[in-house]
Amino acid sequence: MNVITEKYIEVLRKFKEIGYEARSFHEFCPRKSHLLIRHDVDVSIEHAHKIATIENEFGWTSVYFILLSSPFYNTLDPQNVKRLREMVAMGHEVAVHLEIEANVNLQQKAENEAKILQNITDQKVKLISFHRPSANAAEFNFEDYRFNGFHHTYEKRFFHDIGYISDSRGAWHYGRPLDHQSVKNGTALQFLTHPIWWTSNEGEQTPRDKLQIFRQDLDIQLLEQMKLNFDVGWDL
Repeated sequence: MNVITEKYIEVLRKFKEIGYEARSFHEFCPRKSHLLIRHDVDVSIEHAHKIATIENEFGWTSVYFILLSSPFYNTLDPQNVKRLREMVAMGHEVAVHLEIEANVNLQQKAENEAKILQNITDQKVKLISFHRPSANAAEFNFEDYRFNGFHHTYEKRFFHDIGYISDSRGAWHYGRPLDHQSVKNGTALQFLTHPIWWTSNEGEQTPRDKLQIFRQDLDIQLLEQMKLNFDVGWDL
C-alpha cells in the first residue's frame, strides 16, 4: 500500500477509534456517530476499485457514484464492468454521478443512467450525486431538487442536518475531518472523497501532480489500445 492510500486508511482508523461506524445513506441516525462515506468517481473506476478493496479489508462499505458521461473512462469497458461487479460483491453501493445539463430532463437522464448501472451490477440504484454542483449553482437549485425514485446527496437531511466534509480539488473543504464540529459532537457526517486523490503511487504530491501522473498513465493505456486496434506500423 502506498503512502497516500495509507493516509486515507489512517483517517478511517481514527474515525473508528473515536466510535464512528460506516453507515449507508439509507440507514443512519443524525444524532449518532455514523459516517456516510461517499466517493464521486470523476476520473477512474480503476482507482475507485482500489479504494473499495481497501475499505473492504478494513471492514467498512461505502457508496461509489459513477459518472457515465466522464471523458476519462468508459463505464462499459469490460475491465470496468468487472471492477464494478466486484465492488458490489464486496458490499459497496454503486450509484449515479449525474452531470447537470441545461434544457435536459434530469429525471429521465437519471433513470436512463440508473438502468445502465443496474444492468451492469444487478444492484438497484437508489442514490444520485450531482457532478460539480457548485459550478452550476447559479442555474440550478440542486439542494431543493427532488427526483422520483431516487434520493440525492444534497438533500437537507444529508447536507445540512448532518456534518459534511469534501476533498474536492484535492483539499479538505468545510474543515479537516477530525476537527469538524459534528465529529466533536459525536454526530453523523457525510464524508465525500474522490479516489484519484488517494491512490497515487508516487508519494507526496500536489493535486496537479497527481493529475499529471494519471494523464501519463492514461496516455500509455491509450497507446496500447491503439496498437491493438490499428495495425499501422507503430514504431513508438
